[in-house]
Amino acid sequence: SGNRYLEEIFSVDVQYEIEYGENINQTIWGSDITETLYMDVYSPENDSLEDRPLIFFMYGGSFIGGSKSSPDIVALCSKYAQRGYVAVAIDYRLSPILIFNANEEVAYKAVLKAMHDLKAAIRYFRMMDEMSPETFRIDSGRIFAGGVSAGAIGAVNAGYLDQYEEIPDF
Repeated sequence: SGNRYLEEIFSVDVQYEIEYGENINQTIWGSDITETLYMDVYSPENDSLEDRPLIFFMYGGSFIGGSKSSPDIVALCSKYAQRGYVAVAIDYRLSPILIFNANEEVAYKAVLKAMHDLKAAIRYFRMMDEMSPETFRIDSGRIFAGGVSAGAIGAVNAGYLDQYEEIPDF
């Protein structure tokens, strides 16, 4: 592949605020709201390759704050897109209730929400690859995820926790 994936050889095209799903979340007071989830997609500009690897980066913030627009996530997505990847920064549901009620159950549910949202974004890309492969031109067999702090915890758990029986009873 020459210098592809090793060196920054592409300019970057960014598509902002693509809706990939929605789900129920709780406010700080415990009431339910429907939250729309968005992502920013960073692609190598003028790239002719049809099956590009897809990589997700999730931001940090202790599951109570943060943004897909944080400088570290924007830098990671940009650097990977410059190397030939399609890089994605997603929104995931936060759990500000952790500020006032930090316990194992609330923390675990915060991780589960991040995992669910990452998996929803992966399903979105797989669906698009099947229905409209020219849209993102990804290889749905090469999907990677990582992140910073809380985002890394969500990504690692999404990769390893895949059986319902592995989830605590609460």
